[in-house]
Amino acid sequence: MLPVLMPALGKFKFLVKDKWRSEVNVAKIPATTPLVFLSGALDEIVPPEHMKQLYEISTSSSSAPDAKRTFVLFENGHHNDTWTQPTYRKALREFVDSVVISYREKLNHS
Repeated sequence: MLPVLMPALGKFKFLVKDKWRSEVNVAKIPATTPLVFLSGALDEIVPPEHMKQLYEISTSSSSAPDAKRTFVLFENGHHNDTWTQPTYRKALREFVDSVVISYREKLNHS
């Protein structure tokens, strides 16, 4: 992240001890686990391109055809205020509802 957030300091990234290996970790999540990626287009800490990459990794590594993976971009969302965007709760509710409905359908068919 250092080269993205502070390009002038990118050559010092070897000094950073914390490694955020989200791209490795998201690929380890079981394909049957529902995931929602809520991203602010103006996020200055986690660029939306990174969030989109994590979403794409999660869908490409998903071998289950019924895996629920959702990406939502909030045009005016910054890192600390994306949750305040007008459609944030609606997007979250729709995701949760779709997971619950899918779970109930599986129960009814078994």
